[in-house]
This record gives sequence, structure tokens and C-alpha cells, in this order.
Amino acid sequence: MNRLYMNKPITIRKAAIRLLLTVFAALGFSTLQANTGENLQDSSYNDTTFPLNLGVHVGTTGFGLHLSTPLGAQFGVRLGASFMPFNTNIQGSYSNRETESDVKIKAHNISALFSWTPFYQSAGFFRSFAVNAGGAFFYNLDAELTTKLAEPYRHGDIMIDEDEVGEIRTDINYKKTISPYLGVGLNDIRLGDGFSLQVDLGSYYLPKPSVSITGTGLLQGNAGNAATVENNIKNYRFLPRVEVGVSYRIR
Repeated sequence: MNRLYMNKPITIRKAAIRLLLTVFAALGFSTLQANTGENLQDSSYNDTTFPLNLGVHVGTTGFGLHLSTPLGAQFGVRLGASFMPFNTNIQGSYSNRETESDVKIKAHNISALFSWTPFYQSAGFFRSFAVNAGGAFFYNLDAELTTKLAEPYRHGDIMIDEDEVGEIRTDINYKKTISPYLGVGLNDIRLGDGFSLQVDLGSYYLPKPSVSITGTGLLQGNAGNAATVENNIKNYRFLPRVEVGVSYRIR
């Protein structure tokens, strides 16, 4: 009994990212469809006065604020800070036993992106198309999964309450370092009255995660599984960034 370990919750991070990708990708493209015409044909990258834009954004790596400005006709820079506290409860199963998992994920970061607009002289949609490269310092990037049985455990004729069985806590942590980013997007699409729209699609490349496992009750002997879990997720190092932002020209 003390070797019982529940692997299902490890896939939660992947599922959460996939769900957020779908939601914000749909949001980004529906916004673009609603703003065709003159708005899509105008980009502040053709503005030689170097305006400063302050904006808000939301996406798969959280919500936050950013500052951006063009650096000439083809280039621009954007500095941002994002926060992603994500909590949820997941119902699952292990060996035909119902389980409950409490999931907590944090992905707080400070980022810097440099943009290149190769079609800045084009008319229409492609004028705002940009290739974005840079990185983010993730000063808090970790996940905590606490899993326990959702019902009593039967061992022969003996019924053991789920609280007596105990719980398993899995901590996944990433080194505090700069993670490189590469992606594409639509930058500074004019919406009128000083407002503009940004849409980003790309990915961060994260360092290898470290895993620790602790158990309570009859599950105390699961600490040795940490190395197995760490090996299973060592290749999950790409963090997708699908983000929609709105900026206002403050200068």
C-alpha cells in the first residue's frame, strides 16, 4: 500500500496549456476578423515619432502589463510583466480507484521581446505581421499537485478511510533563469483613438524541471518515485505563449 502512486495528475499541466491555447487562439482570431479593413492596414511601425504604448495582455502565460515602442520602420521592442496563478481541482482514477487532485500552478515572469516586421511596406493584413524573439525571466515557475483517494480504501475485509490512507504531494520546480522565446504575431494594429491590438503565437524554451514527492499516512514511501516522474517530464520544456493585448498610446 505504501508504494501506491498516482501518475494521472502529471498530465494536468499539459491539459491546462492545451485548453488555454484553444481559448485564446479563438479569441485572437475572432478579434482580427472583427477588425478587418482600415484598422488592419495601419501600423504604428510607420510612425517616425517613436510613440510609447502602455497596454494590458492576457494569454497562456498569464495576464499583465507591457510597454512597447517601434525602433524605426521595421523593428520594435516590448517589455512586459505577466502573472499566472492557476488553481483547479481534478477528478481522476488510479487502479480503478477514484482520486481527487488539487492543482496549483504559478508562472510569473518579466519579458523582453524584439520585433521585426518584414512586410512593413505592404498594404493590408501583412503590414503588421512580425517575427518576435527575446526571452523572459521566470522568477516563479512551479506546479504543486496534491492527490488523495476520493473514497475509502478496501484491503480485504478492512475498510481504511481515505484520510488515513494519506495523500501525495508532487512539487515541480523550474530554475530561476532566462528562458528564450521565438514566435510570430501581429503588432500594433491600430484600433483608433490611440488604441492598438497585439496578437502573439510562440513558445518559451524552459530549463529541465526538478521534482520532489512527499507522502503522508500509508503513502509515505513514495519519495523514491520523484526520479521517475522527473525523467518522464524532462522533455516538457516548451511553454506555449498565445497572447492577446490592447495598448494605448501615452506619448
